[in-house]
Amino acid sequence: MWRRGNSAETEEGNARVLTMLTILLVVMWVYAMVCQEDLMHHNLKRNTKDRQWWSWMIK
Repeated sequence: MWRRGNSAETEEGNARVLTMLTILLVVMWVYAMVCQEDLMHHNLKRNTKDRQWWSWMIK
């Protein structure tokens, strides 16, 4: 399926797609981490028991 046309061109195209997918994955991962942190901070502000538990965990 990939062998049609210039093989070097196809390799380059595959590399570009892989790079784009990798960048997308990294961006999504960072976004997820940031959102998780925000949610955690929000929950900590609302619940003092959780805050005490987290401060104990951080120590």
